[in-house]
Amino acid sequence: MFFLDDRYEVGVFESLGEHDVEILVGNTRYTIELDPADKAALEQHLVNQDNLLIPFDTQTKKMVLDVGQNYHEADMEELIEAADRRWNDGENETP
Repeated sequence: MFFLDDRYEVGVFESLGEHDVEILVGNTRYTIELDPADKAALEQHLVNQDNLLIPFDTQTKKMVLDVGQNYHEADMEELIEAADRRWNDGENETP
């Protein structure tokens, strides 16, 4: 996930409570109330990441969570090889 807008900053996960989360964005600590769906999305986001960074929208004061499916490295290699075979078969050659 990559943002080109300066309204987004990266927050650092601090703690997860029963109904809220604390994140540190710059020098400001935010306590954000969570409903059960938001809490599940946050937990999934943290499981999918290699770090505890959370994109944060400074205008809405909300987290922007990436809970999309991560692909296993072996699956990606297979997809890349399939794309290369297709390219090499001449489907993408210009006349």
